[in-house]
Amino acid sequence: MSPFFSRASRAGERDWGLRPRWVATSAVAGQTLTLTAGIAGANLAYRWQKDGVDLQASTRVSGVTSQSLTVQEVVASDAGSYRLTATNLT
Repeated sequence: MSPFFSRASRAGERDWGLRPRWVATSAVAGQTLTLTAGIAGANLAYRWQKDGVDLQASTRVSGVTSQSLTVQEVVASDAGSYRLTATNLT
């Protein structure tokens, strides 16, 4: 099974045909990093994670529940795997 395979996981759920996309990116210390999802729509709830843990908004990190995540003044501890979950609320 390909890692890009998407299917309904429970009976009655609809397969929306969304396919995950992994993108390698980098930022230089002190710069601003912005990650933007390639999905948008009405009634979507977004949640960004870093290394499997929900991100919390701070003076440097914003957009943790939006389509775009911004990390200002990047430092070494910001390195990791970022993931966005988009949930259809309808």
